[in-house]
Amino acid sequence: RGAINASKDIRTKGKEILAKSCERGYAPACVSLGEVEDNKIRHWQRACELGSFLGCGNLAHAYHTGTQGAKQNSDKAKMYATLHLQIADRDCKAGKKIACEWLEQAFSDVKPLLGLH
Repeated sequence: RGAINASKDIRTKGKEILAKSCERGYAPACVSLGEVEDNKIRHWQRACELGSFLGCGNLAHAYHTGTQGAKQNSDKAKMYATLHLQIADRDCKAGKKIACEWLEQAFSDVKPLLGLH
């Protein structure tokens, strides 16, 4: 019983740290917070606004599929998919390896959102 309470305390503390980091403008914390909180869209939107290609990509997918608390909206999906690609391209050109790897592997996932084949 004590281990269960300790585990809940750790999760609660982790969410608090992520929330504070997100509020202070750390985009990866906003992306992570969106993965563990109910209000995913709000956190991913903050991450996208802060320049996270992952935050923008999560929003594009959510609006494309109408999941994660987002109503299906092809215009928003296309807008966020475009931002997603632009930011990933910028980050890759700046030497961020994860962005380059994403561009190589996952571009095909975003093509339908942009009306590309």
